[in-house]
Amino acid sequence: MKLKTLLFTGLFMLASNFNSYAEMQIKVNIPSYELKVYDEANEIARFDIRVGKKETPTPIGKGEIKERRERIVFRYSEGPKKGEIIKYSYLNPEKRTIKMPYNKMRGLQMVIKHDKNLDDGKVIHSTTDYWTVGFPVSHGCIGLKIDDMLNLYNLVNKVPVPVNIGYETIFVEGNQAVFYADIYNKGTNSLERLVNKGIKIRDFESAQRKLNEINKELTNNLKKAKKELSKGKNPGELKNKMCCRVDIGEFLR
Repeated sequence: MKLKTLLFTGLFMLASNFNSYAEMQIKVNIPSYELKVYDEANEIARFDIRVGKKETPTPIGKGEIKERRERIVFRYSEGPKKGEIIKYSYLNPEKRTIKMPYNKMRGLQMVIKHDKNLDDGKVIHSTTDYWTVGFPVSHGCIGLKIDDMLNLYNLVNKVPVPVNIGYETIFVEGNQAVFYADIYNKGTNSLERLVNKGIKIRDFESAQRKLNEINKELTNNLKKAKKELSKGKNPGELKNKMCCRVDIGEFLR
């Protein structure tokens, strides 16, 4: 009973705090690998990110940045060096080893309300693996290139700051529908979502065939990228293929 009471109190305090935040807020969309910073309703910065794998997903929900970390370190999570600080990073695409630039690496500790629970184990942080940004490769944390993380850290100059981590795979931009791969298999690339976006579909059978083609293309491109990453290669040329733009007219026939 005591544990339930503490958990309920924590969730209540987190929800109550949303009304007392400063105007700044952070919005993350997982499928588009994008983090945006807002000052009131105005977007003031946008960063490419990497997110969690399907097996270790980035939590979806609302929460806050609760701590700024000017110095962060990474430790081995397994093997004979488990628990020891990682001192060097191997840059696979360049085939060279560098000393971990901890003096330039930063972190923002999050607490996220996810599935009625509080997840306080995820961090927005720098990564030396710059070629993995734009793909689902982490253990749930959100990673940015070192210079981007320095810029984000300087923007978030005080805490708490509200964070909203969303999962949207379909956007409407002008006369185009933009699709992203459904990396966590949530079924979000659907005709129902298209209709909810205001697209008036005339032939549902034809539209479903088109949507199946899009999903197949996005899934195949993501598989190719993962394969390249597993080989230590930079799949940079595939980043632009992580989304698909289609004229809305394709769904109105």
